[in-house]
Amino acid sequence: MLLNSPVKKLAFSAVTAALSLVLLLLGYLLPSGKLGLAALAACLGAAVVLSCSRRWALLCWVAVSILSMLLLPQKRVAVLYLLLGHYPVVKSLLEGLRSRVLEWVLKILVFYALLFGLYFGMRELFAELFTPPFGILALFFVAAGAAFVVFDLAFSQLIVLYEQRILKHLKE
Repeated sequence: MLLNSPVKKLAFSAVTAALSLVLLLLGYLLPSGKLGLAALAACLGAAVVLSCSRRWALLCWVAVSILSMLLLPQKRVAVLYLLLGHYPVVKSLLEGLRSRVLEWVLKILVFYALLFGLYFGMRELFAELFTPPFGILALFFVAAGAAFVVFDLAFSQLIVLYEQRILKHLKE
């Protein structure tokens, strides 16, 4: 945790939340890239975890989730952020475990819990448009798991880059 003053933590979290909202608005406005922009907005939570604390990151996630649900005309991007935005906090908690195997098992379980929640929670919305056969759905879940592992590894590198290039400039 780098910022010690509550005012600085609030300001940093508010700016990060505003940037997250801008990314979610872009996700609404642009015809493609909704998942990528929602994931990028979620990744900003790592800056709050590293610079302030997990508590501030969770508050930032709650604020952005509520504001995006209230302000965005289309809720798809807001729902994606709601499901992804807490991951920097979960990642920081799980990476504190001593066992790398347990860490990865729990990360993958959290991911699949979210994916199943998203799929079964929103299945009613898409059932009329597309109902995939079981084999295609199973292949999708396997591919999504592989994509998550790649995302997590890339996210770890992004965090290292943030620590090396940006965090040192935020000293009080």
